[in-house]
Amino acid sequence: MLRSVSGPVLAAAVVVVVRVVIAGATSAAEAPGPIAVTNEPIGCNDDTVSFDSGIPQDWSVLDNAGGGVIWSGVAGSGETANYTGASEDAGGSGDAASASSDIFNDTFGQTEFDTELHTPGFSIGNYGAASLNYRANFQHVTFTPIEIERDYLDLDISTDGGSNWVTLISWDEDHGTFRSTPGEAVTVDLTSRIGQSGLVLRWRYYDPHTGDNGWYAQIDEVQLSCWVTAPWGDVDCSGAVSAIDALKVLRYSSGLSVAQTEPCPDMGIGVHTLLTPTRPMGDIDCGNAVNSVDALKILRFGAGLSVGQPPPCPAVGSSLNLYY
Repeated sequence: MLRSVSGPVLAAAVVVVVRVVIAGATSAAEAPGPIAVTNEPIGCNDDTVSFDSGIPQDWSVLDNAGGGVIWSGVAGSGETANYTGASEDAGGSGDAASASSDIFNDTFGQTEFDTELHTPGFSIGNYGAASLNYRANFQHVTFTPIEIERDYLDLDISTDGGSNWVTLISWDEDHGTFRSTPGEAVTVDLTSRIGQSGLVLRWRYYDPHTGDNGWYAQIDEVQLSCWVTAPWGDVDCSGAVSAIDALKVLRYSSGLSVAQTEPCPDMGIGVHTLLTPTRPMGDIDCGNAVNSVDALKILRFGAGLSVGQPPPCPAVGSSLNLYY
């Protein structure tokens, strides 16, 4: 059954020049919506891209159909709120990247739409694993009785700077609550892209038919997480806690050089787990310093002796994902 919903008039906004590329055009187009004046690059364990100041300056928006339905902030799309949040109580957090065929068609009349939101180029270093995490709310239109699927929201990746694309996710069904929270948390495994550069992600909101019709798409809280998996105390990331780890701790605490093999974090660099705050690599007892006490705990564990740890410090030898 199709929902019949009347939407607000497209929110008035100062017209600014945005990085919108219309198919066949050679210059930027003018469109409403807040545009951030700062860059928000995407990279391993960088800050979450929240779109709270609009579409970041170093991201790109494309209007392939040339009809005017584009990614912008929530107000620029004509929607009334960020619907990607985790619960109705919490609501969406701040602004979001948003595109709404429904509001545009109600305001200006039916138009074809095919809009893309691109990240800046990025690389994934020699980590052990990587994932893309974001929140979304996408509402899909199906024409009955012949069940014609209309709008889609795809997530694609390019390994050559945006010349060619591989689809990671293609949605043609609802994800999240209609014009309300909760939205949906999305995690995409990017471990197969480790060691690659020239990567670009795009969210493509489109209807491949004529007489395009859709509701809306929103994304928010985009983050690339990268980590190595190693036992706590295994400072050389060999897969086992041994006397070599204790020696590296002692060398570092004495001011001597300590060689590490990628993707293992350098000694002293800030690392954290999902349960513990950032601490120096090699700080086994979570005392916020790398010293001989840490080396002693490693040696005790290697000798099969008990090793006490203050909570929530991980148990020596427990397997953990280390983020840095």
